[in-house]
Amino acid sequence: MLPSLFYIGLIEVMNDRSWMYQYLPKGVRRMDYNSEVQGFINYIISNPRNINRDSIRCPYKRCKNKKFLDSDVVTMHLLQKEFIDQYLCWYAHGEPYVPYKITVEIMVGSTFSASNVHGVV
Repeated sequence: MLPSLFYIGLIEVMNDRSWMYQYLPKGVRRMDYNSEVQGFINYIISNPRNINRDSIRCPYKRCKNKKFLDSDVVTMHLLQKEFIDQYLCWYAHGEPYVPYKITVEIMVGSTFSASNVHGVV
């Protein structure tokens, strides 16, 4: 039997960012969304490099991290609207960009048993 290759993409981020895109039916957000947005704002303003004349980049879908606005306005945008798509790595807010990592598992023989794992590259 030929060996099988499995590719698994992983995103390395500081913590779970799923809260940014989890919506309930009809656009209602989870209860913890407000506190997570405030945590995001606190993260941004804790790094002076993110502040430009008392303004910060707005990751709202229409602003696209291009507009610098007062942190209260950014907070309202995020509470009332949505983040830009796929903003899991906060690169525009001082976080280093981490590309997807690929893990390759080489399986020898049957894939039904963990004892058949030959190695992970």
